[in-house]
Amino acid sequence: MKSTHEESDDQLLGWISTTVKSFARHWNASYSKITDHLAFSPTPTEYQIEQGLVKVGFRSVIGMESKQNPGEYSTREREIWKAAGIDYVSYPIKAADEIGLNDFDEILQLVESLQGPILIHSEIGQVAAIMVFVMVAKQNHRKGSEVAGWARELGFDFEGLGRLTQTICAWVDK
Repeated sequence: MKSTHEESDDQLLGWISTTVKSFARHWNASYSKITDHLAFSPTPTEYQIEQGLVKVGFRSVIGMESKQNPGEYSTREREIWKAAGIDYVSYPIKAADEIGLNDFDEILQLVESLQGPILIHSEIGQVAAIMVFVMVAKQNHRKGSEVAGWARELGFDFEGLGRLTQTICAWVDK
C-alpha cells in the first residue's frame, strides 16, 4: 500500500503528464504547463505572442533571454505583453551551465511576487524548463536528487548538465 505522500506524487505526476500532452497539441506557439501557476517555453515570436499566448490567460511573463544577445527584442516583447495587460520581467541568463544558487533564489522571489499563471521562457526553452521544474520541486518539498528523474518522466532530459545538476540538488535541498 502506498503512503499518502506517494499517492500525492502519483496524482501530481498523472495530472502533469496529461497537461503536458494536451499542451503539446496546441497551436504553433508551444509551451508546457507544469502546474496551474507555471509554464515554460522557448522564446516566442511576436506572432506567437500576439496570435496565441496573450489569449491563454498568462498574467505574467519572465523572459530569460540570452545575455549574449540582449536588446531590442526584449524591449519589443515587453511592449506586446504590456499592451495585452500582462506583466513582463526580463531576467537575462547567459547559458544553462552558468545558473547559480542566486539565480534560483531570485527567480523564486519573482515567481512568488508575480500574479499567475506565469510563463517563463528562454532562448530554446532549456533554461526556462530547468527553472520551472526546480521551482515546482521546491514548492512541493521534493528532494533535489528527484528533479532530473521527474523531468525525464515528463519527457524533458536534464542529462549532461554537469555542475548545474549539483547546483539544482543543493538549492532544492536547502
